[in-house]
Amino acid sequence: MSETKIQVLKEGIINAISTVPGLVGLVNKESEALNPRVLSEKNYTKGIDVVQTTKGIDIKVFIIISLNVRAEIASRELLSAIQSYFKTIEEKILKVNIYIKGVK
Repeated sequence: MSETKIQVLKEGIINAISTVPGLVGLVNKESEALNPRVLSEKNYTKGIDVVQTTKGIDIKVFIIISLNVRAEIASRELLSAIQSYFKTIEEKILKVNIYIKGVK
């Protein structure tokens, strides 16, 4: 898969998850900080990892959620939004890993 295609998928994922309730924002996937900073919208792609495998696409999303939202619900809504996006573009998802890096 080309870098351009990966970038398009990341941007599509960002658009799909932007309306998920309880999502404060994305964080840098390489951040090891105890209190990671939310990325600015122009850098949101740094909070998503997309890898093409022979069986499908492996997705990792690194997020911060709102204090008043249960992690299970936020994760389920995020997964649903990503799955809906991939159905519209007819791509196969192998797995989606959601990493909650903080609460604000």
